[in-house]
Amino acid sequence: MTIRWGRVALITTGVLVLVGAAALIAPRMDAERMRAPLSVALEETLGRKVEFREVHYQILPTPGLSAIDLVIPDDPAFGLEPLAYVGEMQAGLSFSSLFSGRLSISSVRLLTASVNLTRREDQGWNLARLLQRMAAGVTKSGSAPRIAISEGRVNFKNGTLKSPFYLNAVDLELQPPAAGGGALEWRYEASPARTDRSEQGFGRFSGGGKWRPGAGGEETWPST
Repeated sequence: MTIRWGRVALITTGVLVLVGAAALIAPRMDAERMRAPLSVALEETLGRKVEFREVHYQILPTPGLSAIDLVIPDDPAFGLEPLAYVGEMQAGLSFSSLFSGRLSISSVRLLTASVNLTRREDQGWNLARLLQRMAAGVTKSGSAPRIAISEGRVNFKNGTLKSPFYLNAVDLELQPPAAGGGALEWRYEASPARTDRSEQGFGRFSGGGKWRPGAGGEETWPST
């Protein structure tokens, strides 16, 4: 069989043009009818209700939905300030959503997110509480999305007191466990910084670790 490379190139170019056009048009299409399904899917993923201002379709980097000005509330035991403010959240949809009629999220990317990590003497860390809820969701549904933060910021709080130290330009990836009871793994890069200095960061470091809920509470095995 003779391969007509000119035709292959023409078809490939046409496909790329269509994908590019769809990527430009999709964010401008009204996706308000997807607000409720997206809210439910995010609540199942995070174990708590979230709020967002707008919702749009997206083609790139993965087909799915994007939410603008997302607010992830914190557990009330850690205070009234939200766990995270997110400029844009990109949610990739799993292939099964096309056939089940039920929105299923395969990946979550948070852009320009500001996260508040809070510790209380009687409660531990708020992030551990969130991870416990997400682990319970994995046990119930059998799956969980990959979560990533790009160019984020992480603030540290001890009770209601916010530390002058924070992490800037944070790139973080969370890989969920393959099954309930498994370990959640993470990798990160960040620049340490201070609110009382004009510099946006001094140096950059990276590391990783994993976490799984133990019988008597949360357990962690960090590595760098």
